[in-house]
Amino acid sequence: MPLVSSVRNYVLRRDGAPLSVDLMTGETNGTNPDITIQLWVDDTRRHGNSGRFDWRAKVEVLNGGGLETTDEEFGYTAPGDGYVDSAELGYSISDTNKPWSDAASQTYYLKLRGGSMYGRMELQMVPGGDHFCLIRSSLNPSGSRNLESDGTLRFRDVEEYNRYIAAHPQAAK
Repeated sequence: MPLVSSVRNYVLRRDGAPLSVDLMTGETNGTNPDITIQLWVDDTRRHGNSGRFDWRAKVEVLNGGGLETTDEEFGYTAPGDGYVDSAELGYSISDTNKPWSDAASQTYYLKLRGGSMYGRMELQMVPGGDHFCLIRSSLNPSGSRNLESDGTLRFRDVEEYNRYIAAHPQAAK
């Protein structure tokens, strides 16, 4: 199955300002976003807490899509249901139930564009320093929930994928 795969970094504002991302092209704040990412950092108490600070991030899927958290290392089929609109991750210095960290990573299955595209995304948040996130994604634009890729059919962007499908229409099935 041909997939569009990418690894991209995005700088985020620390005040919760949303950054919209088109996962097929990597374009930010454009006309066809799939997700928004927000980050809130409160480091006003950092100096008295061994450099620790409160932070949280939110990822929201737009346009009739959703996401579902997964711990599967090799998930090859996106679920048919169970998706939610958004998810949050972060750490508070006052939370005694989990050890504090200055970064977090979570993997999600994605249903995008009203269910016309499925995928998988690893979101790594790094709220300190430059305040950025890394998104590693594999998307199946054919509408199939199949996320198992033929290693020779991974594309960096939608244009490369579309050129291949135009020449090999049976591959999109």
